Amino acid sequence: MGGFTILVRDREGEGGRFVFEGRSVRVGRSADNDLVLPRRRVSDRHAVIFRKGRRFIVVDLVSTQGTWVGGRRISQPTVVGEGDPVEIGDFSLSCHAGDGGEGEARGLSSDLVPTQERLGALRDALYGERTEGAWARVCALFDEWPEDDDLALGLDYADRLLVGWPDDLRRAPELWKKPLLTGRPNPRFSIVRRLDLNYHFLGAAGAAALARMAWMAQLSALSLRTAYLGDEGVEALTATSCLRGLRALDLSHNEIGDRGAGSIAACAHLEGLERLTLDANPLRGPGVLTLVGSSHLRGLRHLDLSNTSGRELATALAASTQLASLETLRLTDNAIGADGAHILALAACMKTLTALHLSRNRIGDEGVMALTSAPQPTRLTHLDLSHNEIGDAGAQALARSPQLPLLTHLDLTQNRLSPRGIQAIANSPFLPRLDTLRV
Repeated sequence: MGGFTILVRDREGEGGRFVFEGRSVRVGRSADNDLVLPRRRVSDRHAVIFRKGRRFIVVDLVSTQGTWVGGRRISQPTVVGEGDPVEIGDFSLSCHAGDGGEGEARGLSSDLVPTQERLGALRDALYGERTEGAWARVCALFDEWPEDDDLALGLDYADRLLVGWPDDLRRAPELWKKPLLTGRPNPRFSIVRRLDLNYHFLGAAGAAALARMAWMAQLSALSLRTAYLGDEGVEALTATSCLRGLRALDLSHNEIGDRGAGSIAACAHLEGLERLTLDANPLRGPGVLTLVGSSHLRGLRHLDLSNTSGRELATALAASTQLASLETLRLTDNAIGADGAHILALAACMKTLTALHLSRNRIGDEGVMALTSAPQPTRLTHLDLSHNEIGDAGAQALARSPQLPLLTHLDLTQNRLSPRGIQAIANSPFLPRLDTLRV
């Protein structure tokens, strides 16, 4: 599209010429703008100027002092021609295509009206409340946006306005996923931050195709539950930098074994990951040991290894020194037994956990006694011991343990407790904060 030049003059007539590549320029006081105007009457992020041919669209970003065109403060995207003055604070700007020479195109052209209107609709949607409804309106606007240069312009504008929006709201709509699964590129994914492709058949080939998408690196959350990846699919994803922005990754129910676990453990691009879900994958001792011992995953705060590797899991966790940030640990349905509970009680991560889920692990009374006799008080607030064949002896161990002073939620459903055991827990002076007891 060629160069993009802005001539700047202040009230004293001083200024300069600034040349930019691309189709847009961010203007404001803060140093992260493309054009920095360091004066008080300029907002940190004041305006964006888009080029289309030899005309320009000026968009005010709800600045304090406003953006002025033709002596009027603008509230909607406004078209200007080459050389038309744009007033921002104490500065007057004029835009020029190429190297800043005089051009002939001025004023509004009919071919710019749809772009101007679409940008205005985007602005209205994005400057209201940050809700799922507002995000749905943005996606609907892009569904109707023609596949031309203006689409890239609109996506760039939307991406700037979406700064500060919760990533969890910026989910790919179902309509956008269908062409993705057939291999067709969709530039609209550049504004997406969360992608759920659960229960879609990707396989290793689909995972490899996904890894080649440039926008993947901008995702903060990726969920591929039951996507039939296998070890080969995981290797394809972790072999590139496409996962480098992730904070949450769900690969549950994917037939991932030790090889895939090793690929995850060795992936340096996952160092920002905070939540990892590997529920229902056939991991075994070596794979789990490599995974929980990875220095690349030391930032994990939430880890789900439910229904994965059985008793070897407790041994691997006890041997790990890399989970110092872990807050939530889910080990449901691993049948670690009382022996596993003894080992787990000595794991370093027990010092940092606030939530521990051990449902369906057959730990029995002996396992509860092991957990409640940890070397020092825990930080646990939530403890799930449901479906564990626990009787009154286990209940008494919980009631008499000084190691759970912060516990607020305790789940003991589907165990063998009598009213006496339940009463002991409910009246325990060692559980002063307990307010939810499920039996």
